[in-house]
Amino acid sequence: MFVIEGAAYDLLNDGIPDSGWVKADIASWLRDKGVQVSNGYKTKSSLLAMVEDVLSPAPVEEVIVEAAPEIVEEIVVEETPVEEAIEEAVETEITEE
Repeated sequence: MFVIEGAAYDLLNDGIPDSGWVKADIASWLRDKGVQVSNGYKTKSSLLAMVEDVLSPAPVEEVIVEAAPEIVEEIVVEETPVEEAIEEAVETEITEE
């Protein structure tokens, strides 16, 4: 393989900027990906670091919202046997007379 000095070449031939690319082409690739590249001085290594950020973005922290527990009032039903209920009703009727 021969390389023309000053020309860009893709070391891995994958279309992703690497050390074989010139700074202007790396900046152009970043702009195509929606990254704002300032007009100030950038080193090739700082541009390649930006490429890494594009390819491997920092994980986004997910906010998990837990639903509040539902408050349910427990209703206790006391069952009274039928015979006992009849006896109470009869006793109540007798004492009222």
